[in-house]
Amino acid sequence: MKRPYNVRYVLFFVIGIFAGLLFANAGHWDAKKPNHIPYDHVIFENGIVAQLNDIYDPKGPESLYCLIGTAQQQSIIVDNIIEGSTVKTGNDFLIFDEDPPCQIAGSVGSLHTHPTERGCEPSLDDMFTFGEMHSPEPLINVIQCGINEIRIFRMPGKREEFDFDPLVWEEMK
Repeated sequence: MKRPYNVRYVLFFVIGIFAGLLFANAGHWDAKKPNHIPYDHVIFENGIVAQLNDIYDPKGPESLYCLIGTAQQQSIIVDNIIEGSTVKTGNDFLIFDEDPPCQIAGSVGSLHTHPTERGCEPSLDDMFTFGEMHSPEPLINVIQCGINEIRIFRMPGKREEFDFDPLVWEEMK
């Protein structure tokens, strides 16, 4: 059955409006997004790395921790961790209540674990932010994949490319 001529125009009009709304800000980059902040390393204080190593389970399941700290000049200082809120966990997945997780007062980002066999390579879910950013916006996304094996990435904002160059970290005792 052939559609009436005017229905095609209406469909093209509706699709055009939708596409215009969808891509209206596609080229807009907010200079305040985390990837544009020049942090080059992360400092873990107060025995945080030892604490993470103690609770790390190389067999899984994955777990989530909120990193509490401050951003100072070119460093992010992590001085506390708290367990993050999750819906479900497994050896190769982690479903948290909010995406991105750990958008709570004093948080600079989140750390989640990968069982040893998965390694430290970020998964697709690690590379993208699907939810709303709230204040405070997470600055870093951290993966722990073994004892003292920690990879730290800048948290991507919406429509930002994932930066695969991990940040340097150190431990202050």
